Amino acid sequence: MTKLPREFYIRDTVTVAKELLGKSLTRATKEGITTGIIVETEAYKGKDDPASHFYSNKITDKTKIGYEQGGLAYVYSIYGVYYCLGIVTEKKFEPGAVLVRAVEPKAGIQLMAERRGFPPMEPNLEKKVCSGPSKLCQAFAIDKSLYGENLTGDSLWVSEGKLEPTDSEIASSIRVGIDYTKKGSEYKWRFFMKDNPFISVSKVTEKPARKEERSIFHQSQD
Repeated sequence: MTKLPREFYIRDTVTVAKELLGKSLTRATKEGITTGIIVETEAYKGKDDPASHFYSNKITDKTKIGYEQGGLAYVYSIYGVYYCLGIVTEKKFEPGAVLVRAVEPKAGIQLMAERRGFPPMEPNLEKKVCSGPSKLCQAFAIDKSLYGENLTGDSLWVSEGKLEPTDSEIASSIRVGIDYTKKGSEYKWRFFMKDNPFISVSKVTEKPARKEERSIFHQSQD
């Protein structure tokens, strides 16, 4: 499958977040290749988005990659233990990123399971290994070594998928775990495949999400 060109990412963050649905995420390591269909994303618009790491142009060693031209991996930690994968969007100096929240496993599922610590015969294994941002990073061996990775390279990339969801097959909601932010919490910038069993959470309410469901895009730790 053809890798997405850099130009795909150098666009409006919300548009990229929606159009990443149905695309294939692939990670190549010495252990093998893992691939999955992106089924859930969240957009973080940048300096004007209170839920974003880049809000008010906060440039640090952690966030500086978000100010580069789109098409790079923004890998960050949460709780000081887990990792999440953001994909840098927009033009240089216009920060933005898309959080990949969940993928539908397609290749290398057993390798994903081993990395997640599941036994080989775990029931409904495919639905458990990548149904959340930190889960998919564990399953795909994505960590800070991939910070700034070019997504048109040979270690981590996104390519055209076999699924091309129509607007009627895509749903949106408020983003997960940011209900306490005043401005921005109402933005429906979480996109997911309707009725897909591999998404991280089926319904987002005003109550705080469970720890394993939260993206904490705005509260990551190094």
